[in-house]
Amino acid sequence: MRVTVPVEIKLRDLHGAIWLTLKLLERGYEVVLGETDSIRNGIDLLEPDVFIRIGISTNPDIISTCKYLQSTGCSVIVVDSEGGVSQTDDRFREMNPSSGMLQYTDAYFSWGQEQADIITDTHGYPEESAILSGHPRFDLLHDSLRKIYAPQRSKVLDTVGQYILVCTNFVFANSAALDESEFPPDEVELQSTLLEEYRSLVMRLASDFDQHSIIVRPNPMESEMSYREHFSDIDTVSVRREGDVRPWLFGADAMVHYNSTTGIESALFGTLPV
Repeated sequence: MRVTVPVEIKLRDLHGAIWLTLKLLERGYEVVLGETDSIRNGIDLLEPDVFIRIGISTNPDIISTCKYLQSTGCSVIVVDSEGGVSQTDDRFREMNPSSGMLQYTDAYFSWGQEQADIITDTHGYPEESAILSGHPRFDLLHDSLRKIYAPQRSKVLDTVGQYILVCTNFVFANSAALDESEFPPDEVELQSTLLEEYRSLVMRLASDFDQHSIIVRPNPMESEMSYREHFSDIDTVSVRREGDVRPWLFGADAMVHYNSTTGIESALFGTLPV
């Protein structure tokens, strides 16, 4: 049986996708691990028996792919990568709209009971097909597995010394590529205000904790350059996005985040999230 395992954002998803691939291989599955769009575009060549999707999509092309795959006998599975972070139930409903994709989804692997209830109660998805699983990339934060990040953590500490990590998540106000005119105006306004507050916070941290480096790590969908330009005159502030965020979380004395899964990861590492 052939399973496709997608990598949507390499910095976020790669290690978890490799972990899931290894577990599937142990159980005798044939696995295709690859970039999300490449897998979808090559679906006729790959001919999977199980197609894994990262979250529910409203994209008509993705919905069409799922519909086509079901018609061939392939099982379509959603493993939601971002389902554990939502400010309110309503926000989670907005993140996972009744887009039509659910009718072509054979199983929905949920972060928890709350998310599963919203999918089933709000969108009418069958309860027996909503499976409480968490997300496999968080397995790597168990005590017995997190040591894989130790060498990178040591390298980070050797390079920057003591530091406070600031993880930003202001895509609506600081997008790297997307057209901001398509974003909800209220979200753009809110994030623009928060972005300015975060910039001020970083400058206060640099002043109050002058024995620490302040590492600003933008969301993968944010522009790095805007942060580099803003903090270019402060020697102790560095904007870094290379590699997986987890070694940086592991080595930080504290971390600051806004509405991000890095807060969950930081807490699991035992690093103080703020």
